[in-house]
Amino acid sequence: MAWVIVAACGGIIWFCMGTLKSELAPLEDRSSIRFNVTGPEGMSYTAMVKLANDFGNFLYDSIPEREFVFVRVPGGGGGSGGNNSASPRLGLVPPNERTRTQSEIAADLQRKFSKFNQARIFAIEEQTISVGRSSAGIYLFRIFCKTKI
Repeated sequence: MAWVIVAACGGIIWFCMGTLKSELAPLEDRSSIRFNVTGPEGMSYTAMVKLANDFGNFLYDSIPEREFVFVRVPGGGGGSGGNNSASPRLGLVPPNERTRTQSEIAADLQRKFSKFNQARIFAIEEQTISVGRSSAGIYLFRIFCKTKI
C-alpha cells in the first residue's frame, strides 16, 4: 500500500511541476535599473571613482529615457566590496512616457558595456518582490539629474 501512495504522490508532483509557473512573480517595469561594477583586484579608490564617474556620464548621455543617474563608490574597503566596486542606479521616466521597456533598455546597455573593458558591469533589473537591505560605510556618490550637478 505504501508503494501505491508513493507512486501517486510522484505522479501528482510530476503533473504539478509541469503546470506551475517557474517564476514567483513576473518582472514588472519599475523604472529603475541597478548596475554592479567590479574592477580588478588592487584597483585604487581614485581609479574606481574615475571609472564610476565615466560610467555615470555614459549613462546620462546615452539614455534619453533617464530621470536620474546615481553613482556611489563605497569607501574604506569594508564589507561593501572594497575599493574595486561601485553601485550605479539608473532611474527612468514612467513607462507611459517612453517607447522602450525597462528590459529593452537594460539589454541594450548590457551590449554597450564592452566600452568599459577595465571592469565587469552587469545590469540588474528590480525584482517585483524585493527585500530591503542596509549597508554601512562612507560613500562617495554623484547624482546626475536632468540638469547635471
